[in-house]
Amino acid sequence: MKRKHIWLAVAAVVASGCTAAHSRGVVAMKVSNREVHVCVGSDEVWVGAQVDAFRNVCQRTKPFACKLERIDRGTVSEVLNEHYAVAAFPPSSKVQEGDVIWVVR
Repeated sequence: MKRKHIWLAVAAVVASGCTAAHSRGVVAMKVSNREVHVCVGSDEVWVGAQVDAFRNVCQRTKPFACKLERIDRGTVSEVLNEHYAVAAFPPSSKVQEGDVIWVVR
């Protein structure tokens, strides 16, 4: 029984290390064809930080599968508060509300 607890603790430490590798957020609102508001902690981003936008693309027939596709790279132009920041993307970007944001480290 002790071994099971040890392995669970090791797995939790490894998993938490993996999640810290990428700070994630989501596009909360598209303001213009260039700017979006992203929901990501103010301690995770800064003005000038690079962010990648990804979209969940799922196959709805067998074999069912989903993957994250990179849409574009943007730059944080303003930190609004502890939860939100403004990110600017190229005018031709296809970024939309609900897309996943990863802070580039």
